[in-house]
Amino acid sequence: MKGARSMLTLADYRAEALATGSAEAGLRAAYAKLRDWNDPALLIALRPEAAAIAAARALAGRTDLPLFGVPFFVKDNIDVAGLRRPPPAPSSPIRLPYRPLPLPGWKRRGRL
Repeated sequence: MKGARSMLTLADYRAEALATGSAEAGLRAAYAKLRDWNDPALLIALRPEAAAIAAARALAGRTDLPLFGVPFFVKDNIDVAGLRRPPPAPSSPIRLPYRPLPLPGWKRRGRL
């Protein structure tokens, strides 16, 4: 990303990606910000930068995607393919096995 701005907004990331047709520059800037922050407690899991760049390159030109060029985090209670799911907090008295909740009406429609 061009310029010496210390804070990039979502609009900045999106504009750069739309202008270039690539999310790679914005992604590199986001990883640089994470390195500068240097707080291991900030994220539970982080996709390696090389893997994220490869995924961004695979989507080059797909500016029709709503989040194209916008780096984002996913809360730890949402499963993401390829990222490990954190264990429950040690202080939590509840130890239930994980089971995705069905959407209303799925059983009625024979999908469960």
